[in-house]
Amino acid sequence: MPLNANYPVTYNDTTEIFQCIIKIATDPAQYVKNFRILIYNGDVDTVCNFLGDAWHMDNIATLTNLTASDRMPWVFRNQYAGYHQPYSKTYNNGANTFTLDVLTVKGSGHFVPNDKQGPSLQMITNFIRGSNNYNSTNNFQVKPSPQPGLAATDATSPTTATTTTSDANFICVNYLFVLSILIFSFMVKY
Repeated sequence: MPLNANYPVTYNDTTEIFQCIIKIATDPAQYVKNFRILIYNGDVDTVCNFLGDAWHMDNIATLTNLTASDRMPWVFRNQYAGYHQPYSKTYNNGANTFTLDVLTVKGSGHFVPNDKQGPSLQMITNFIRGSNNYNSTNNFQVKPSPQPGLAATDATSPTTATTTTSDANFICVNYLFVLSILIFSFMVKY
């Protein structure tokens, strides 16, 4: 018996869901101002491969009369970070735009923010701030910097590091681990 045999699949095709969202967002009776959707995949994701999602979103764009713009690379720190395929539709007599952005993240697997933290931060920040330019680093820092408040360590002498910081970090990690176990247990029981 397959491992997922007891899992009831609710939706094996999300086309209707996307059509409904796009219809509601662009409906003259209830316009949603400048509605946006971001779909992203790691390009080495073996769980949800980027080609399947790209084809699915292209099909949805065709069914809902979205206009496809040119597929273009996006960059993080002057290096290719993946590709961006924008789809859009104007509504409310051209006053508003519905946008569907499909992005790939180069070198990332299924857990994009875990695999590629910098590009993920840049991509999600630009989406949240309403920018269609995923190359933008305006108003946020993408260069790594030390966490404020942590003691600096001397690379030549490991004994100069304070033990209180590492002890505090260890305790925080333990609390987070216990908290995640409790949440998981609660979800399984209820």
